[in-house]
Amino acid sequence: MSVFHPKKYFENITQISPKWLEKQSIKGILTDLDDTLVPYDVPLPTDELINWFKTLHENGIKILIISNNGESRVQAFCNCLNVKYIHKAGKPKKKAFLKGLELLDLPSENVVFIGDQLFTDIYGANKMQIKSIAVKSLSSRSGLLVDIKRCIEKPIWRSFFKNSQNN
Repeated sequence: MSVFHPKKYFENITQISPKWLEKQSIKGILTDLDDTLVPYDVPLPTDELINWFKTLHENGIKILIISNNGESRVQAFCNCLNVKYIHKAGKPKKKAFLKGLELLDLPSENVVFIGDQLFTDIYGANKMQIKSIAVKSLSSRSGLLVDIKRCIEKPIWRSFFKNSQNN
């Protein structure tokens, strides 16, 4: 099950500071959008998220959003943050992760992937040997397919937290 375990867990993405990223030698972030940055039904970034992105940019951290969602949703969101994106990514397939690394122009050892789902986000990053961070999902309900995945994820989460070295 360790292939589904993130390397680190945070309750909220805005808890991840530039200082912490620097200590991990992270120069770029690949991140999921829905339920990671904002709840899936929130169309645009919050003020808190805009400030977090601004702080990362000011500290030289590159960011790219990788979403399985359609282009209109992802483009509108990313335009507000002035960040590049990959839509209809097909996570956990390798193609989007490889393209993300290429667009950031960084090696995988200097990049982290942040997401809320173990089977798409964390598994995809781990199999690409990209450091993975899981955050608590921002929605309790995201549609039938995601709800089913979350039920299946529960024992994996229990295993992660039981064995976590989340220091």
